[in-house]
Amino acid sequence: MMARRAYAHGYCTLEDDTEVQYKTTDFYSPAHDRGIAWNDPVLMITWPVTLETAIVSDRDRALSRLAEQSDLFEYASVM
Repeated sequence: MMARRAYAHGYCTLEDDTEVQYKTTDFYSPAHDRGIAWNDPVLMITWPVTLETAIVSDRDRALSRLAEQSDLFEYASVM
């Protein structure tokens, strides 16, 4: 089985007009665009915002939890 390169990244800015830049290994491919819910409790990220105060795109609000996406990553629950 060939290893797939994948990563997840998330940003939370606390200042207006923030710009984020990051480097990738290839050009953007809409066919491979996926994501996981930013507030999935299994990720154990302590965000400085709440669901009510966060400004999240409709696309990102619709993302499912990591455990529901076994086709993306190998996942073993630690909870």
